[in-house]
Formats: sequence, structure tokens, C-alpha cells
Amino acid sequence: MDSGERPLSLSQVGHDGFGISTYAVRDLYKPYFTRAIKTWRLAMKHIYDVEVLPLPAPSAVSSLPTEARAKVLDLLFEPSTQLHTLSIPLLQSQTFSTYSDLIAAVGAQLSALADSPSTSDAKWLEDILSSHPRLGAKKVESEQSAAEQAQLKGSEEEAAALQKLNAEYEAKFPGLRYVVFVNGRSRQEVMEDMRTRIVAGDLSGERMAAIRAMCEIAVDRAAKLLQT
Repeated sequence: MDSGERPLSLSQVGHDGFGISTYAVRDLYKPYFTRAIKTWRLAMKHIYDVEVLPLPAPSAVSSLPTEARAKVLDLLFEPSTQLHTLSIPLLQSQTFSTYSDLIAAVGAQLSALADSPSTSDAKWLEDILSSHPRLGAKKVESEQSAAEQAQLKGSEEEAAALQKLNAEYEAKFPGLRYVVFVNGRSRQEVMEDMRTRIVAGDLSGERMAAIRAMCEIAVDRAAKLLQT
């Protein structure tokens, strides 16, 4: 390398290192892109002793800049300005040895909001819980949520039935959205769970159930992202 040349940053390698725009061709050449990324990660590990993963090591999160800590929250949960405000300071002030510990700490913050008598705290929590897309929604922005809900796809009649249940749930629990860790459950199992919870009508219980589900989803996502 000439003395005047500057080494490529990791972000430059990720975009330009294969001579193409990886984001532009991701869908068309996804299998090839996946193999190339794995090869690149191995090269980074071998040459620079740098481990390149979708998630950083949990112990490194506290030293990340604000934007990077926000991205960690987005990957584990869903993008939420309210969650950023609540938990970005936590991720800076504490160092976690595992993502399970980090997620549990965020869950404790959410539970504290659920236990608070303040109506503004309740609204803040509801906004965070509603960051998860509705089950069976036709358009799901989050790639991870889309994959997690893949087995819920069905006929137009089944989709309409699920949409109707979502509406019933949100009418029963204003401000909330039904959140569940699907984890391989069938559409019928999920819909039966929705009906049971609608009939029970326990608002505080629904808030806690949604928090548990969000944390279960986050733990599952962390495990998958760290294996990518």
C-alpha cells in the first residue's frame, strides 16, 4: 500500500469491497451475497483479528456511540423513539456480559413503566409495545418480524379473521397491540390465544404479557443474529 493510501474502513468494505452495491443486489443475489459476507467476515477475522457480526459483543455495547446503541435496540426489539429515550442511557451506563442480561434490564425498565400509576408512563409504554407490527399485517417493514410471522400466512379468509381479531383486541385494550412470541405456533394457536386474552379483559396483565413477549422475541433474535 502506498504511503498516501488510506485503508478501507469496515463500512467501505461492506459496501464496495465486492465491486458492487451490496444493498442494491441483496434480494436478487441473496444466496451469493450471504456466502460473500461470510467469506468477508472470515477474512476480517484472519487478517485483522476483527469479528464482524450483526450485533457487537454485549460487553462492547456500553462503549458504542449513541446511534449504534440505538441500532442494537432496533435489532432486538423494534425501532421506537420512546425506547431509545428510555434505554439508550441504560446501555451506556451498564456493561452486560450477555444479551439475555441486557434484554432483562430493558424488560425491567418496561415493567417499571407498567407498574407506574402515571398515565404518561402508561402511554410511553404503549407506544413502545405498539412498535411491533400487527400479526398478519400485509406490509411488515421489519425483516425480522416478517420472518417471525411467516407461518401465519394463510388464505384471504384466514387473513380477514386475524385482522378482525386484531381489531377486537385493540378495541378491548385501547393503546395496546397484541404481541406474542410466535415461536413456531400455528395461526390457529395464536388466534385462540388472542381470543382467550380478549375474553379475560385484563389490561395490566396484557401489558406484562406484551413485555414478556417482546423480551422473548429479543432473546431469540440475539441468538440468531450472533450466529449469522
